[in-house]
Amino acid sequence: SASAEATNAKGDENDAAAVPTLDPNGDENGAQVTQQQEPTSPELPPSPQQTQTVETQSQTELTGKNDPRNMSQQQLKDVQRLQQIRGLKRADSKMLGSIGGRCDYENCDESMIRLLTPKKGHAKIDPQVTKTRYLWDMYKRERPDIDLELRFRFGRAFVEFLYNYFYVLAFPLLIYREGLAGFYARDMCTPSGFGNLLAWLANFVSTVAFFVATEHTRNCFWFPVITMNVLFFVSVLILATKYGYYPRSTILEYNTRDPPVSRDYINSLLLIPGWLGMHPLTLAREIYYSEQRLGIDLSTLRMNFRDTKAFDMNKQQN
Repeated sequence: SASAEATNAKGDENDAAAVPTLDPNGDENGAQVTQQQEPTSPELPPSPQQTQTVETQSQTELTGKNDPRNMSQQQLKDVQRLQQIRGLKRADSKMLGSIGGRCDYENCDESMIRLLTPKKGHAKIDPQVTKTRYLWDMYKRERPDIDLELRFRFGRAFVEFLYNYFYVLAFPLLIYREGLAGFYARDMCTPSGFGNLLAWLANFVSTVAFFVATEHTRNCFWFPVITMNVLFFVSVLILATKYGYYPRSTILEYNTRDPPVSRDYINSLLLIPGWLGMHPLTLAREIYYSEQRLGIDLSTLRMNFRDTKAFDMNKQQN
């Protein structure tokens, strides 16, 4: 009995030692042991609503001050100028028409030009020349995709002839083949293309009225109707020939939705606003085309100008 009591006493001591207790002062060891013995509940993944709330908060924090809608006009101009200088605006675009636009070259200066011959001295450069040089420099930096071999493509010319000759009747075919982006780029139903639509309607209605009229009326008006149709046919043929000489990259730009081709770039491709108006995009594009197709680097060209005011006519030197 004495040995049994001793064994029970040792067991009670071991049990008492196994159960940790906290002293009144808050012992750290006791607190840690007690915390280890508490059951831990498994962590649940955040719900989709909580994740969406966190993402919305982070986006609001990031775009709150940097959102263009919250910027002043001067801040927008400063950001645009930095983008011009650093070449960040068209970093991912390889299309010729989306590299340089009106917003890029309107406020440019000679300090933004990198790969061309820099201006030295006090030479004055016309702003129109600076715009052309800046766009040409952007083409040399971005290296857009262009067609080095330019040739006439009869298939493209024939399709464009159908689009413009049948006009409204060919809208379904145009949208099916070129997409809505190509439809809008061709000015079929835009305010700038209202004159073409009006001319087609006049020709179409007059021709239909001529054939449904009496024989006496047709004998009176056959000459003006035939002349009108011949002139309309020739004008559409000229448009089709123009599209037939367009590079494949230009047609791809017409039909691309993102980024869409700009109206300023389309005007630079036309004869009157482009060539007769000496559009900077037209000049820079053709200089870049010529440089790439001939395999030369025109940036190595140097031009020296003599200061006429400092020239001594008697000594024949400055």
